[in-house]
Amino acid sequence: MGVTGCLLAIVCAFCSGLCPGPAMAIASLASESTAKDPAARSLVDLSVEELLDLEVQVASAEPLATRDAPAVVTVVTRDEIEQSGARDLIDVLRRVPGFDFGLDVWGVVGLGFRGQWGHEAKIMLAVDGLILNEPMYGNLTFGNHIPVGQIERIEIVRGPGSVIHGNFAELAVINVITRIGSEQTGPRGSVTSGWFEDDYARLNLDFSYGRGDGHDTYLGVSASGGLAQRSSLRYTALYGDSYDMSGDQELKARQLGVHYRRGGLRAQMLYDDYRTTARDAYDEILSEPRSEDFISYLANLAYAYSPRPEIRITPEFRAALQTPWHNADDPSSDWGYYDTDAQRYTGLVKVNWDPSARLALLAGGQYEWEGARYGDLADYFFPNGEHTIDYRRRALFAEAYLKTAPVRVTAGLRWEGHSEYNSAFAPRLGLTRTFGDIHVKLIYNHSYRAPSIEQISSGLNLKTEEADVFEMEIGRKLGPSAYCGINLYDIRQHRPLIFVAQEDMVCNVDDYGSRGVEAEGRLQRAWGEVTARYSYYVATGGVPEYYAVPGEEHLVLAFPAHKLVLTARLRASAKLTVSSTVIWTSAKYAYDHADPDSWEPLLSRLGAEAPADVYLRYRGLFASQFWAGLGVHDLFAENHVFAQPYNGLHAPLPGPGREFILRVGYGSD
Repeated sequence: MGVTGCLLAIVCAFCSGLCPGPAMAIASLASESTAKDPAARSLVDLSVEELLDLEVQVASAEPLATRDAPAVVTVVTRDEIEQSGARDLIDVLRRVPGFDFGLDVWGVVGLGFRGQWGHEAKIMLAVDGLILNEPMYGNLTFGNHIPVGQIERIEIVRGPGSVIHGNFAELAVINVITRIGSEQTGPRGSVTSGWFEDDYARLNLDFSYGRGDGHDTYLGVSASGGLAQRSSLRYTALYGDSYDMSGDQELKARQLGVHYRRGGLRAQMLYDDYRTTARDAYDEILSEPRSEDFISYLANLAYAYSPRPEIRITPEFRAALQTPWHNADDPSSDWGYYDTDAQRYTGLVKVNWDPSARLALLAGGQYEWEGARYGDLADYFFPNGEHTIDYRRRALFAEAYLKTAPVRVTAGLRWEGHSEYNSAFAPRLGLTRTFGDIHVKLIYNHSYRAPSIEQISSGLNLKTEEADVFEMEIGRKLGPSAYCGINLYDIRQHRPLIFVAQEDMVCNVDDYGSRGVEAEGRLQRAWGEVTARYSYYVATGGVPEYYAVPGEEHLVLAFPAHKLVLTARLRASAKLTVSSTVIWTSAKYAYDHADPDSWEPLLSRLGAEAPADVYLRYRGLFASQFWAGLGVHDLFAENHVFAQPYNGLHAPLPGPGREFILRVGYGSD
């Protein structure tokens, strides 16, 4: 505890001197609770103390105050997003402890967390509770994807969520709550333009409108579209070929959302159409851009019924039709012709029972059918020798919350069985205690990540990957508008599933994990706000050769060990705010060139970097509900790159670099 005490003292000293406040506020991951929680609709107006004491629900049986919730959670509010000038989820999540980004293939950027390559189906991302992870590989795609102008807040569980959410939630859960998902009323829209020094960077438009009676009925619709470029810099492949990315790394996104509620009935729909182009093909460069399409049709229908005041029964039906990694341009192409679609249908029943003020219980069951189909021209087949295949999944889960004088206890368990691979058990235990201004949390989660459809196809005798995750958090309020906190974690993965690109197969490998610390502090004052967030990890247990950094046994490829995020916001006047963020990261390692004689990939140490952003936002332009923002990202041209977190023969891909942003919008705060 000596290191923990020293780090907490440093954070608290920062908070006392610079006056930071909470970086952690907890909100519900279930859209029904966000819709009914008036405080959740005005998080932008809450002080640090109010955020810490806000009663919200994080995958638990009972709504709890932030400091009592059995999880390490960060909430990013609309105010933070808009004041920072964030362009997309990459900008937002890079400011959150533990998160960073890496490169997969075909120019696709994925998410890492606490030194783990979470892109491989280990992190769940949802929009208003609708899960975006695609079923073929479980991947997520980032870069001008989710329209930030539609976001009301983002709820991030920095830890497992397998007990309630099941697969994809092994390491973390991210739920993006939109304006219609939080049942905001009235119109809102924005236009965002971005320019590189020598080309356009992006043009995004979004609009939403919601109408309700404030109690029983609500209807909201949203629409957005965007066109962006990953970068206008030059990419150099492993063997020396290069090309100018301008015009060849496009990111096209369209979304349409509907949210309807009448009494206990809730219906949601999301159409998400994300299309990319790239010329980087593993270790080579193509003569023409190649497209990758990720298209999702997602829907949820639920009804909450209360036969008695203390009991709530919620049956729910979910449907997902997705076309991931789709490229059907040329069936004769040697470069990844891939024509497939997948469907997933889920029936779910949850029962909440609150027999007393001290005890709350949650129990439920789930049945899921998923299937996939290859196009008729595909010359590859599923393990059954056909162009179609299907699987079934069953799950039971339960969780209890008990409030006692010495400690508050949350305990849960999930069992999941699958028609193809082994069953998984995921227990959970959380102990929380508040001592005046100080709170302490001790959390244990056993989580899992099951093989996805394509991993079953490309692997032999695969077993479900599991993890033991231990977390401890200590936080302290420093007056009504300041907070500091620290959390420690230890992750041990069992039978991790690894995709080996050179052999084009998935396999289970020996256990490994990561261990680290994350600290946050924030101050809110009339003149503005100052925030500091720090994270550090070390790899443990023998990193698989595919991810390892030779000579640096405590690091993994692509992800720096240290990250420090400093954000300052000044209210220059009642209408004008000036914000600046610096993200400092330590050195990282990547395979970025090859031996000219043997053609073996060679490792490089990419030095520390500290890209800085500056953004001005003016409210009340022309009329009270118009606003405008102007800023520059990567002010000093640090030119951040996305490195590949495994030895897949792909050199680091340049990010946007310096970009100038102009944003104009309409809508009340």
